[in-house]
Amino acid sequence: MLSSSPRGLLSMSPSANGAGAGRDGLLARCRGEQIEPPAPARIERIVRSALHASEEALAARVTLGLSDDARQRIAALLSAEDDVISLGDVDVEGERAVLGRIKEAPGNVSLDTMLTEIDKLLAVRAIGVSAGVFADVAPNVVAGWRARATVESPSHLRTHPVALRLTLVAALLGEREREITDTLVDLLISTVHRVGARAERKVIKELVNAFKRVSGKENILFRVAKAVAGRARWHRPRRCVPGRQWR
Repeated sequence: MLSSSPRGLLSMSPSANGAGAGRDGLLARCRGEQIEPPAPARIERIVRSALHASEEALAARVTLGLSDDARQRIAALLSAEDDVISLGDVDVEGERAVLGRIKEAPGNVSLDTMLTEIDKLLAVRAIGVSAGVFADVAPNVVAGWRARATVESPSHLRTHPVALRLTLVAALLGEREREITDTLVDLLISTVHRVGARAERKVIKELVNAFKRVSGKENILFRVAKAVAGRARWHRPRRCVPGRQWR
């Protein structure tokens, strides 16, 4: 008979394709032991239970990698009681404002957008999620956690077990830190290009305006062109004849 414990039955990663992999693993186990597989409904229950147990174990391991300060600050982000949250040297508004701002996409290229992104990056870094806390977790698993934390409201996140809620928010913060940093680099490059283009247009405009302010500019250009053409004829090279002196 199959083990009734999902932990003893199969070990899987809580990723997007974990259910399919777990189902395949269970059927392969049945074929290997030459036993009749359970009914489809029971297979689904076993796989879901195994996924849940695997995610809980992985979240507990990730939570152990967070510092005490990081755990407290993540908990403060999800606290419905605090209107103002202190993140180190940064005091920000309540949980919805902080998480909502962190989740927001950047605006158009402007100084205000750059300052907003800098504030978001400072808020994320103030929480103190270390870069190596997800070092031994598959990237697709971290991406799945981040996606869940992005769409779930703070009140929904608070319904998860402590380890899982800390892990979900930590995944969101870690991914957003990299994304916001990349956004700031792109904004800086775009701003430099825009400043260069504006400076070039300004110089051209000033030259055109200066030319327009000159009275009789057509006559001046005609005389300049005529003088240049006459000087070119005057300096035309002469052919030298041997034995002849020029006076």
